[in-house]
Amino acid sequence: MEQVFSGIYRAQLTLPKTSLRSLNSYIIEDGDGFAIVDTGFNLDQTYKELVSQLASHLIMFFTLSPS
Repeated sequence: MEQVFSGIYRAQLTLPKTSLRSLNSYIIEDGDGFAIVDTGFNLDQTYKELVSQLASHLIMFFTLSPS
């Protein structure tokens, strides 16, 4: 995950078995927390990769179920 602008981060997520190599999701600092713009495919691998990248920057992500 890299900072692309003040308060805006980009997470590149790998896309398996597609002609695209990766796609971008954006994490935006929003007051007391973060907003996520997830352009990802609905795949377990990309979901796990996004959560892992968030955790590596001490951003905890909670959901009832991946969708």
